[in-house]
Amino acid sequence: MDAVWQQILDSLKRTFCFDCNLIHRPGDTPAYSVDSSDPDVITITVTGEIDERMYVELPKILSDIGVKVIELQTEGEWLGDGEPPGKMVIADHVACHSVNPLTGSDAAREGSAFIDLNSTYKRMDVDGSLPEGILWHSINDMPLPDDEKKEAISAGCVISGNKVVPWVTGAKAAGLEIRVVLDVHL
Repeated sequence: MDAVWQQILDSLKRTFCFDCNLIHRPGDTPAYSVDSSDPDVITITVTGEIDERMYVELPKILSDIGVKVIELQTEGEWLGDGEPPGKMVIADHVACHSVNPLTGSDAAREGSAFIDLNSTYKRMDVDGSLPEGILWHSINDMPLPDDEKKEAISAGCVISGNKVVPWVTGAKAAGLEIRVVLDVHL
């Protein structure tokens, strides 16, 4: 496993902070952490904004070193009725207001930037104990503006977030399976 970590760190050409065990630029607040006990599966916990190129570059690097699955963990805003479920598995997403992270990439120049996202999401909880929902991808921070929240609910979404779809697009472009679970709050 140490060799996998070293390949990730060398490939990223970024600073690894040994104080917090996260990858980030000096002085920046860490935006995500990477963890794995299984070399085929990498868990990425997203806590902030990152350089947009990383949505494509990191999954490509992970694929190159043999990773097969990204488990993405982040947060989302509950749009449903009643109390939020705490955690939720994403089954699908609606992204009307999203920028494709592959825009301007080699994939875009080759005409393959618009990848098939059918059947993208895989369940992270094997036992099926977490509720499943459709994510509204927003470019806005949470909470959503009221007009966008109404639009999301009318599209069948029960949760919103702005950190999932770019990771999903990058993972699919790299040929990786992706599993997403969100910490849900009002």
